[in-house]
Amino acid sequence: MEKTTSEWIQCEQVQFSQVASFRALMCGILLSLGSLLTAYGESGILVWKSQPFHADTAANATIYNKVESIGPMTRFSSNGQKLSFNTGQYFRHIAFPDQAMIQFTEDADYVEMQRSYQELAGFAKQYAKAEPLLVARLEHMTKILKGYKDGKVYYDAKWMPRAEYISLFTTQKEANTLKKKQANAKENQKRKVIIIGVLTFTILLIITLVLRKWKGAGLLLLIPLVGAGWLTYKENGYEWSKKIPEHLVLPSDWQPFLQKYLDKLNLPK
Repeated sequence: MEKTTSEWIQCEQVQFSQVASFRALMCGILLSLGSLLTAYGESGILVWKSQPFHADTAANATIYNKVESIGPMTRFSSNGQKLSFNTGQYFRHIAFPDQAMIQFTEDADYVEMQRSYQELAGFAKQYAKAEPLLVARLEHMTKILKGYKDGKVYYDAKWMPRAEYISLFTTQKEANTLKKKQANAKENQKRKVIIIGVLTFTILLIITLVLRKWKGAGLLLLIPLVGAGWLTYKENGYEWSKKIPEHLVLPSDWQPFLQKYLDKLNLPK
């Protein structure tokens, strides 16, 4: 039975509404994802004015703990309250350098904190109501900068004289160097064993082939096959094969002898 014109129209309207609903749903999902991507949990000082022509000293100030941007709208969370501003309104914000201070031992650390201090101090000077919110933080940063200028560094969760840090760092550096030498010696020993084993296997295989000892050659060929199978089973795959070039590198204490031999082979120019 063929559909009438009205039935075709109704069918097309239903399809159109379904497509529109699907598009609306996708737009909603994309907007939600976009808002999640533009939201971040930094904290800092927010200032704003009712009218752009008002003096900076009249700007309100508060500490925020989250900010997110959604199109032309910027939203701040402050003590459980939401503050929203669009691009036409006057508001400024500056983030706190709230990264945990793991260590403060280099001039670069001093330069970076001094830069942050100057930014926060300039912000406090421009907006009078923001200054009380920044006093404690600026004082703390001042103590850190002064301590560094006085010859102290922050390392291993405590302050110490620079000379003590240099001595400690030198001792640790020597210990790391010794540990690295021991690791290199162990790796060289492993490479020697592998290279000697490969050479011995190759020589024995050549001898059995020259003497036509086919059974012996077959038994020798079983050795790498069994070894490969065991490594594949142990590693749950063939990842072990990627490490072969690393173990076949000539040990570092053999390289000078090889270089001398290669130098002797060079023809005079």
